[in-house]
Amino acid sequence: MKVIFLADILGTGKKGAIKDVSDGYARNFLLPKHLAKPASDGAIEELKSHEAKVKREVEDELRRFQHDAARLDGQEVYLVEKTTVDGVLYAAVSSTKIAAAIKQHIGLVINPKHIHTPQPIKRVGSHTAMISFPHGLEAEITVTISDT
Repeated sequence: MKVIFLADILGTGKKGAIKDVSDGYARNFLLPKHLAKPASDGAIEELKSHEAKVKREVEDELRRFQHDAARLDGQEVYLVEKTTVDGVLYAAVSSTKIAAAIKQHIGLVINPKHIHTPQPIKRVGSHTAMISFPHGLEAEITVTISDT
């Protein structure tokens, strides 16, 4: 019997795969547990249309992240923080503050978890930060800190 797997089955097939299995295995195990469904013509067309939709969504997401990374790369954001007389910040600048500054100055919403600095930012001056996007894309920005 030809089936479409609805879940990964170790040693048998991966989700979305179309494969011939024994009739008993399909009727007694795969179909009752909703791990597979019969591979009718309609089901195969539905699977192909779903795969095409997912592929389009991934390509659209990639294009959006490429656009955001290109727009952000090389930009500079400014933050004003309280400092001691020596120019040392009372608290290190967090990635949440950097994300808020990006949103304010550039207009992009960035997840703070995707912002990485080589070291914690604790002094006045210019510092670099890397923003990691999905699909392996990165952008480098300059974070300039001044005192009040």
